[in-house]
Amino acid sequence: MRTGRNWFNPSSDLLPILNRINCVDQNRVVVRAFQRSLKEESLQRGRKVRRSAADQLRRRLLMRLEYQRFQRFKFPLSFIRWAETQGLSANRAGDAWFMVWALLQSLRSDIPSRIRKCPWCGKLFWSRRNSDRHCSALCSLAAKLLADQKEQTARLLEERVLRSKARDQELRLRFGASHDEFTEHYKRLFKLVHSCVRRPLERLTIDNVDDAQATVAVWRYVFKGVQTASPRLFTCANCGKLVWRRDARMRTCGRACQLQRWRRDKGPPTRLP
Repeated sequence: MRTGRNWFNPSSDLLPILNRINCVDQNRVVVRAFQRSLKEESLQRGRKVRRSAADQLRRRLLMRLEYQRFQRFKFPLSFIRWAETQGLSANRAGDAWFMVWALLQSLRSDIPSRIRKCPWCGKLFWSRRNSDRHCSALCSLAAKLLADQKEQTARLLEERVLRSKARDQELRLRFGASHDEFTEHYKRLFKLVHSCVRRPLERLTIDNVDDAQATVAVWRYVFKGVQTASPRLFTCANCGKLVWRRDARMRTCGRACQLQRWRRDKGPPTRLP
């Protein structure tokens, strides 16, 4: 566990949750399918085939379209399912999500301005410099590399839009009016989740948190796999107060609670005969 005041490193600690919001795991499936098609084409031609940077940019644009149409609902859906496994209602989980990001902004006030959306691929990313406007150098070159390929890119996008509309129509015929209700519900939920990440929130301290148990659970969900940040927020084992952990062995909020817990666990003294 990192000690001192600089235990929170947002550029690395927030990467897992941003990847989950961006559905990076689902995009990896698309990337692997793209790589398999390259391998098959290489075997057919008898030589290794490489895709140009323009092809990669068009692929990122298609992935953004797929994300906007379908994949963006997967994160709020998985978040609600996770909350149910923890015994939390949707309202409690949503309030705790807001509390966690308000606490993070109290630690780093520049989080809303540093988390940006790439104008090309649409991914959320942490900008290390104020001048960063794209998530990668490849996306920053999109306007130059695709300047003379507008017709080809437009035709490719039109094909994917028609395919997405056909898929949407199939789902609407299959599920009826419930499909539209589901879509509208998760659009609002995604907007709520997304706004807490990128919108400046009111400064909050741990003393102002109402639901400590739900806040700790969502904090660990946000920092899942981040060993330095996940155990930092906990509830006192004696009084249930929300506390920042300064040491890995810390279990209570202070010396008084530690002594009370020790006396309770030890039990009353036994008299010798």
